[in-house]
Amino acid sequence: MMRSYGGFDGVIALYEELVTAPDQAATGDALYPGWNQPAQAWAPDLGAITPYVAVSPETLALDGFGDFHAIPEDRLKAAIERTVAVEGPLHFEVLADRLLNAADVGRLGRRIRERIQAILDALAQAGRLEQAGPFAGTLAQYRQPRYRDWSEAPEKTRVLDYVSDAELKTVLFRAVLANAPVAPEQAMNDGLAAIGFPRLTEAAQTRLAEPLNALCAAECLETKTDVLHPGRQAFQRRRESPERHSDDHSGN
Repeated sequence: MMRSYGGFDGVIALYEELVTAPDQAATGDALYPGWNQPAQAWAPDLGAITPYVAVSPETLALDGFGDFHAIPEDRLKAAIERTVAVEGPLHFEVLADRLLNAADVGRLGRRIRERIQAILDALAQAGRLEQAGPFAGTLAQYRQPRYRDWSEAPEKTRVLDYVSDAELKTVLFRAVLANAPVAPEQAMNDGLAAIGFPRLTEAAQTRLAEPLNALCAAECLETKTDVLHPGRQAFQRRRESPERHSDDHSGN
């Protein structure tokens, strides 16, 4: 069924369709200023959902050492950066699982955990990546996280707590954008279902509450009569200088 674009309401409908689904090959940004430029603060990924891609163990080059602590520092740093580049923002437990799998080590002990964390801290201090609680990623990944289908992730990775707040904001924003006006609980349910988490449990609602509140505080979403709508800032790509957001790693 073709949608009619007659009259003023039709113009609004056409605008909404164009602005909510930007052409990834476009070079202009008249409808969505700055959408095709690197984000300077959190911004939604409006492209098609993509499968979750896990790093390939063989690309990390950690096998053959026998002992995790025998892996040279530079080799482990490179493996961590490679994993973050492919999967970030990613949870520490996911990162550790990838490293141990690549090194053919079966157990994440205290000393291994401490070594991984020490290298993460060093990489963050050097500006190579950013840490936000248990998550590691690049600044660009926090500012515009990929919209990913987590049903394609390895089974051990498909845990809602392993999805960063920045990515959950994209999930919730997309759910409201597609279904507004929508009740908050329904938006949570729709958002999780879209990325491969079929059940909205009480724990999941608690997990999603903070990202949802952050979206409303930033006016990316707004509540009217107990339902959610896109907010005033929904389609504004923020252009402040990167230095202003150098400490903002949560996707807020």
